[in-house]
Amino acid sequence: MANKNSTLIAAALLLVAAASLTAALLLYSGDPGDVDGLGGVLPWTTKTTLPFSPTDVLPLLPRTVAMAALRALRGVADIFPVFVGAALGSARPDAVSARVEWKGACFYENEAWLVFHNNSGSKYGGGTIHLKVRILAHTSNSLLFSRSRIGARKDRVWHTLTGAMGANNLKLIALSGAALLLLLFAASRPSLRGLLEAAPLRAPFLPRDLLPLLPWPVAQPLLRRLRGPADLLPAFVGVARVPGDGGGRAAEWKGACFYENRAWMEFHNGTGKGGLGGGTLHLETSKAHSWTCIDLYVFATPYRVTWDYYFVGREHTLNFKEWESEAEYEYVKRKGVSIFLMPSGTIGTLRALWDVFPLFTNTQWGENSNLAFLKKHMGATFEERPKPWVSELNADDIHSGDFLVLSKIRGRWGGFETLEKWVTGAYAGHTAVCLRDSEGKLWVGESGHENEQGEDIIAILPWEEWWDFEVTKDDSNPQIALLPLHPDLRAKFNETAAWEYAKSMDGKPYGYHNMIFSWIDTISDNYPPPLDAHVVASVMTVWNKLQPEYAANMWKEALNKRLGTKGLDLPEIIVESEKRGTTFDKLLTIPEQDKWVYADGQSASCVAYVLMMYKEAGLFDPISSSIEVTEFTIKDAYSLNFFEDDMARLPVWCNKDDSVKLPFCQIKGRYRMELPGYNTMQPYSHMNERCPSLPPNYNRPRNC
Repeated sequence: MANKNSTLIAAALLLVAAASLTAALLLYSGDPGDVDGLGGVLPWTTKTTLPFSPTDVLPLLPRTVAMAALRALRGVADIFPVFVGAALGSARPDAVSARVEWKGACFYENEAWLVFHNNSGSKYGGGTIHLKVRILAHTSNSLLFSRSRIGARKDRVWHTLTGAMGANNLKLIALSGAALLLLLFAASRPSLRGLLEAAPLRAPFLPRDLLPLLPWPVAQPLLRRLRGPADLLPAFVGVARVPGDGGGRAAEWKGACFYENRAWMEFHNGTGKGGLGGGTLHLETSKAHSWTCIDLYVFATPYRVTWDYYFVGREHTLNFKEWESEAEYEYVKRKGVSIFLMPSGTIGTLRALWDVFPLFTNTQWGENSNLAFLKKHMGATFEERPKPWVSELNADDIHSGDFLVLSKIRGRWGGFETLEKWVTGAYAGHTAVCLRDSEGKLWVGESGHENEQGEDIIAILPWEEWWDFEVTKDDSNPQIALLPLHPDLRAKFNETAAWEYAKSMDGKPYGYHNMIFSWIDTISDNYPPPLDAHVVASVMTVWNKLQPEYAANMWKEALNKRLGTKGLDLPEIIVESEKRGTTFDKLLTIPEQDKWVYADGQSASCVAYVLMMYKEAGLFDPISSSIEVTEFTIKDAYSLNFFEDDMARLPVWCNKDDSVKLPFCQIKGRYRMELPGYNTMQPYSHMNERCPSLPPNYNRPRNC
């Protein structure tokens, strides 16, 4: 009896919520000129915009209704940012020639301009980007609303809307929202949630399916329960092949919405003489967990990327009208079409974007987000140090070969380093090295110095210039530690050879070529879920089409080196690798070689630059010929037993105001730096060429 009552309660809640949602949709989409409809009897007395457009709720409609409108969307490229123009500088804000105008996805009329200023009295001054937006109504009437600052206040829009709607409308909206919130609350209780999700009573919708329609302050706490930034990445679920043609059975997997899915390929003949034909991918979906959930998929070969979504449980088809080349035809025939699932659907993606976006913002919000991410995913602590947070150091105590490690926690580099730390297990994201010249002057060698043109290069800087920038100008709020060399290693350090290497690399580009390959050593044990080699290949495929010049720097030339080929683009690399019996995931694990020279010279990331200098200076002797330092991550570098191990020999100013005595000298930063595994590992032949790096423990076997 209790179970029957619970079922009735759940059904009643669903009906109330559905009716409330329908009322809200009718209210919001009623046309002010329609006197026979709901819009006509409600007091829309002034020009206004709708709280949302009908297109905003298309995913909640049956596929047959929504598909025609959704077909107007262009494709997978819509996931990526589109260049709309450059805000040009002008001394006068009314200079029309300096303004750029474009049509946005939400705001149809936009213009922007840049005004230079020198409020701080610095060498270059700064500037203000003014962005003016006009809100166009989805109906025939509109309200023009403009602001000359980014992020116009939403409360002013709301005041306009509420004034236009009137009290009766607001009551109806309030009742609709209350019913939806009631359902969300009730569905969070285990007994009713089980009824909503289990057969035979399958929910018309689940709470998370409605979150995009709720006000952000209401939806945010619920979104917080989703998993996080990893949900932005597609998960590889299988390959669609031709059954019985060397492909075996159809691929099967559990989706985010549909719990049972199958996929297979079917080839068909070409349309003309010599035509390669095309194919049809069949994808069968069943057992959805609710009536309104959606599974979003990306389908990829080395030659193309496309996408589709599935709302209804049945057999769906995705047509490839014509293969782009014989190479694609042969590839799909042998390897099939890779299928990737967005594991958390639309809501998970929105939630993940909310977590990832602030990592790259140069704000306190961004800094807090980076700290929270590293605490959650790596177990970092970030204990606050006593002031002063900048050491009163004596540069005379710094010697050639002393290692500098930096951990940036806000802004562009802060966000990038946070993700780098997560996948490699390093508790620092940037490195540099100290050098003294023949006259005793102290310098800093650094790969990743930004020059006046905004390029990341390798540079040798006077200590005073480098230190002043880090203390007063680096807006990434770096935490910095000095790791002094052990006296025995300092005596072994060949300054002449180190300087020769430093001068030979001065001014060369940062080593993007070998950056990702120091991370990837194994087929599967370097990828935090849901990353894997298939996802890496998919991202490379997309990026190769959108930004081919960056793809050449990041991986194309490096992958050609591993094959011993020249000039092959990514699809050709994948096909050539498969022809040789080497899978793409295996190709990624081939160790980088220090002797490789790329089109723009020898490549060295920040840590490879320091360790190559150590190698030239003799610190890896007598096994230096069997060490490839371009395979080392920052964690691998600070784990070497090259550094001072007697705290009594550290400089007197080292951590003198901190009650916690670190085995190295933290010279800047609010938070106490952690370097797990610091100074513990003896070098060995082929070091760090086959090491896993899975969070949160980052365990590694001996001599990997």
